[in-house]
Amino acid sequence: MKNFARILTTFILLLIAQNFYSQANNNNKTVELENQNLKFKADNILENKTTGIITFFGNAALMSDSINFEGAEKIIFNTQTKKIEILKPKNFKIFHLNYLIKEKSDNYNLMIYDMKENTLTL
Repeated sequence: MKNFARILTTFILLLIAQNFYSQANNNNKTVELENQNLKFKADNILENKTTGIITFFGNAALMSDSINFEGAEKIIFNTQTKKIEILKPKNFKIFHLNYLIKEKSDNYNLMIYDMKENTLTL
């Protein structure tokens, strides 16, 4: 009976610990992440390893072969779908894209960059 209780307690602690370690929060002044020819910088980063979503907050920037920008409020990078949502970027530069898609709205506060298709949706 003691062994069963010990095993059950260990199993529950492992489940709880997995949730804590699946997210990482780094509040350094500058955070850089290099992934597939992408270089991110931000004041804060939140990474959810379970969902594969990395969120960059505060003065966020991206440097890549296709696009560059700085001073964005937020960048959401989905490592599984390879899509990057960009909120209010500054000094946006386009070097190479397969397609530039413009939605009906003139609101350019949110842009979506699809790495697989090398497209940017405004």
